[in-house]
Amino acid sequence: MKLRKIVGFIAVVLVIVLLCGALSVFMEYTKTKSKDGETFKVEIPKGASEQTIGAILKEKGVIKHTLSFRLKMKNSPHRGKLSYGVYEMKKEMCLDEIIDIMLHQGAQAKGVKLVIPEGYSAEMIAKRCEELGFFKAEEFLECLEKEK
Repeated sequence: MKLRKIVGFIAVVLVIVLLCGALSVFMEYTKTKSKDGETFKVEIPKGASEQTIGAILKEKGVIKHTLSFRLKMKNSPHRGKLSYGVYEMKKEMCLDEIIDIMLHQGAQAKGVKLVIPEGYSAEMIAKRCEELGFFKAEEFLECLEKEK
């Protein structure tokens, strides 16, 4: 009889602990406003999975639970589209804000696309690159000459 009461008590405590954990994850998942506070840098390496990103964010204090981040990403149209890079973040941020930052401020987001149409000569490519501010056309043409 006593053993039965102890097992019942442990079961009740375990259920309460699980419910509190689930409630905490749910609260973070549904949070719509980030806390104010000092910003700090968080670096996400190239090729990091969403699970790794969640672990980094938790380690830095940006989120409380990796599970809430993984669930948010699983249900997001932006799954697999987060950029690597160094970000300015705060403690306990809203998940939607984190995702928005990682979509628009990462290294991939800041990339420049250069399309070279078929038939462009080296001089035309050099001129186009100079117009985009990559380098001077003369430098490009000099490098091509050295490679010959």
